[in-house]
Amino acid sequence: PHIVVYAFLALDGAPLLKGTVAEGAPAGRFVLRNAFGPRVLRCGYALANGNLWWPTRVLLDGADITNVPTDFSTLENGQLDVVFTQHPARFAGTVTDGQGQPVMGAWIVVCAVDRTLWQEWATTSHAVQADARGAFRFTSLPGRYLVRAFPSTAFSSKRSALQQIERFASGAMPVELGHRELKTLNLAIH
Repeated sequence: PHIVVYAFLALDGAPLLKGTVAEGAPAGRFVLRNAFGPRVLRCGYALANGNLWWPTRVLLDGADITNVPTDFSTLENGQLDVVFTQHPARFAGTVTDGQGQPVMGAWIVVCAVDRTLWQEWATTSHAVQADARGAFRFTSLPGRYLVRAFPSTAFSSKRSALQQIERFASGAMPVELGHRELKTLNLAIH
């Protein structure tokens, strides 16, 4: 019932910074004003009961700019489309230790194989924690990823984990996530 579109400043090596809120317009439209500098669009939304929708792509005149910092001030009349889906690609699985026991609160860190997307603000960068049974589940864009699990004490926060993508990527497992696919992973921490 409610969607807000933000244009966040996206600088290399930084988290999302200073968002500009798009103005709502009739018929599900929005107007983005004063979005100077390299920006990426992200959504805040509330779901109606029984409806499950996830943001997937951002298109500018038909081209995918989801994770491409764009200076919208250079585009007077570009057509932006924010695309949602009811069938997102997902990762799920469990994290175990060397004895095969579940690791409660383990960190699962994921990044795109493409090094240009090793950014905190990229929708292809994830750091989630497993539950008490070592289980995890989250949505992502289809693509090629690097995945690795860490003990719960490895990072103090999601941001801390994402700031260290460069460090963990060399020992990560490559995984391909297809369109609408549920990729089940069994990760181990030794």
